[in-house]
Amino acid sequence: MKKFDNYINGAWAPPQTGQYTPNVNPGNTDETLGLFASSGAEDVQAAIGAADRAAQDWGAMPGPKRGAILYAFADLLRSLG
Repeated sequence: MKKFDNYINGAWAPPQTGQYTPNVNPGNTDETLGLFASSGAEDVQAAIGAADRAAQDWGAMPGPKRGAILYAFADLLRSLG
């Protein structure tokens, strides 16, 4: 069965708890879709730290460059639809 880890600081990482919770299809409770990370306080703190560092980098980036990134992302989303 596929395990889904946490995505923190640009990388997939197993939960510090080492535990996973099954995600069951509500339309067919006999079907388990996968095992998802049961994160703990350490995982949350790691994610908050990574987000804080990313926000500082993003804020230090010049506005036109941020805009170009957002427009490129919007183009990518449109191409998927």
